[in-house]
Amino acid sequence: MPTAGTAIVSRPRTIINAATTGVSPTVPGKGSALPSDTATGAAPLAGSFSALPALLDRARALLPRQPEAAWRLLEPHTWTYAGSRDFDYLLGVAALDSQRPGEAVMALERVLDAHPDDTAARTELTRAYLALGEHDSARQVLQQLVRQPQLPLEARESVQRYLDIIARQNSASPRRWQLALNLTTGHDSNVNAGSTRNRWIIDDGQVLTPLDENRPHGSPFAELGLQFQHTLPLSGTLGWTNTVNASQRLNPRQHRQDTGTLGVGSGLALTRGAHRFSAALNLQQMWLQDRRFRRATGLLGQWQFDPDPRNQLGLYAQVFRLDFDDQPLRNARRTLLGATWAHAFRARGNPVLIANPYAGREQPRHTLPVLDFRIAGLRLGLQRELGARWRANLGLQWEERRHRGPDPLFGRTRHDRQLDLRLGADHALSPQLTLSPQLLHTRNHATLAPNDFRRTQLLVDVQYRW
Repeated sequence: MPTAGTAIVSRPRTIINAATTGVSPTVPGKGSALPSDTATGAAPLAGSFSALPALLDRARALLPRQPEAAWRLLEPHTWTYAGSRDFDYLLGVAALDSQRPGEAVMALERVLDAHPDDTAARTELTRAYLALGEHDSARQVLQQLVRQPQLPLEARESVQRYLDIIARQNSASPRRWQLALNLTTGHDSNVNAGSTRNRWIIDDGQVLTPLDENRPHGSPFAELGLQFQHTLPLSGTLGWTNTVNASQRLNPRQHRQDTGTLGVGSGLALTRGAHRFSAALNLQQMWLQDRRFRRATGLLGQWQFDPDPRNQLGLYAQVFRLDFDDQPLRNARRTLLGATWAHAFRARGNPVLIANPYAGREQPRHTLPVLDFRIAGLRLGLQRELGARWRANLGLQWEERRHRGPDPLFGRTRHDRQLDLRLGADHALSPQLTLSPQLLHTRNHATLAPNDFRRTQLLVDVQYRW
């Protein structure tokens, strides 16, 4: 009997044969048997379907020993050949064998959308789901295989063994942990968020010149971060996750702005089909220049729904209690409500778009309208494969904050409109090591001069995962 760790991951070909897949067998050197893939006698052109058989032959030759090379060969042609049964199948296998299970799911789903009886694609899709840890999805795919009347008895018995393995894995409730270490270094043009305005006009009309400490100050910086996550499955659908996060940032030219954080969290997640419900308690302590600055205690509730392999929808709510050690008047409760949407496009580079509108309020525990404000914002993100293990990401966030009462010194009500731009890329140096250069820019337009600022950070982050 196959073991849980090897039977499925090693791609069990005993389930697959030409008689049961519905795919015409290909002869080495002859390419695909699909009618749309056959040559016409003319010389193949790059990007034309007459060139597809030769491309597939090259990929088949690479796949047994060089899946990474097969992926790099096929992926640039996704925009042209996505929808071709043989191309999508080989792309999915290459993605899976080169440690890209998410991309494998998208390619294999395209095969099954048009050919739901393709046993080979359905079996590889099972492997992809298992690689992602989605045992429920893998079980559903295998159950669909069992229901196929033309499935031979030997293959049916093999599928049933895999179903038994998944059942035992769920009942055994293995503990899972993840550990990541981040080292970040770069330059910050305005580490203290100093005002960009040279003159401040207060309520009685006087013009003030800001002190040097209120002006922008740049500094190189270095930051060390540690993230630990431990998940204990309580059943096949319920999991308990505990997290610890810590970071320390040093600014050599502005040590007054050195910050440190320590956070812990604990929560439960319940999966029911395409729905996932989660709730968590989070605690965080922040230090500023080695002194305790702020404590945050909060609850997070979230619902996620995957209507299909290319879309994910979600709703969330956050409630936090904020306590400031040296400024008790700022003690407040912050509430946020938001929605999320992610969409994976069928295009070259497998781009993914993420959108997150949100709104909320920060309300001081003392009756101080000047510190009471409402929040509305929108986050947008776009990710795209660039090839050679590079993935680009672009982020845009707009947030508006409207305070309820006027500031006693300036005689005006504070109103902030903040725009954040992030441009970066991730490069997988190995399965455990990732290099991420990033450019971050913030522009906060504020009606109160001390809060009007610009800030640019150029950094490189290196992450190692265990």
